[in-house]
Amino acid sequence: MELSNLSKIKTPVLVECLLAAFKNYFVKMPKDIEYWKKRFHHARVDFDLSYGVLDKSYLIGFIINAVDKDHGLMTAYNTGTGIIENYRGNQWVDKMYDYSFPLLKLAGIEQCKLEVIDKNDRAIKVYERIGFRKIRRLKSYKGNLTAGPAVKLKRLALTEIERINGYNGYSWDFTNATVFKAAKFYELYQVLHEKNNKNIGHFVINSQNGIIAQLECPSENWAYLFSGIAWASETIKINNIDENRTSLIQFLNEIKIPNVIDQFEMKMKI
Repeated sequence: MELSNLSKIKTPVLVECLLAAFKNYFVKMPKDIEYWKKRFHHARVDFDLSYGVLDKSYLIGFIINAVDKDHGLMTAYNTGTGIIENYRGNQWVDKMYDYSFPLLKLAGIEQCKLEVIDKNDRAIKVYERIGFRKIRRLKSYKGNLTAGPAVKLKRLALTEIERINGYNGYSWDFTNATVFKAAKFYELYQVLHEKNNKNIGHFVINSQNGIIAQLECPSENWAYLFSGIAWASETIKINNIDENRTSLIQFLNEIKIPNVIDQFEMKMKI
């Protein structure tokens, strides 16, 4: 058995291992290799600082780390960890982290972060054993919208989010840095009152699949904001809303958009 980084592992090999490791997972994983290439690129994955376990030349486990600054700290964000079923029970995740910590420190990494489904008790225990702690709960929603109050939409250049964003609690996959990496898929809209053009808020959407990466409504007049979103896409997915955004969550419950899954964000200084 050998521990090493993933710099020499080809994407199809990594995806094959990933699909095998997540075979009976809580959510179904896409099989398309091109999807994963884009996913890794947009998340800012660094394969030199991602690690795996090989049984001879056969990849049996991995930690895929995206690397960038997060709230001022250089961060290795674990965008995927898995061990093929036949190799579980040998603490390979612990061993990969033990192997990686000196290398991550040498590369200037100050903290590690990850997200884990709240019902995945086994994984949570492993991460807590390694030294991670829960820092917040993230809630995801998926459903259909109907148009509400009359509003206007104004499309803005995506770079405008740096000027107009007032909320800095987006999870890794929906921060400005990730949105800019995937810029060709996202559109930024400002929502305005139809009669007086008063600003209501804004949202960033992937109109191909209805994923809302960011949304803000300073007045918390969510009915108007979501009326604007409905014009862009009737079917929406909003992933990883901090549970402390209580007015937004209350509104989603009121309009009966299902809460499809919850996750814990976990963190560890190194």
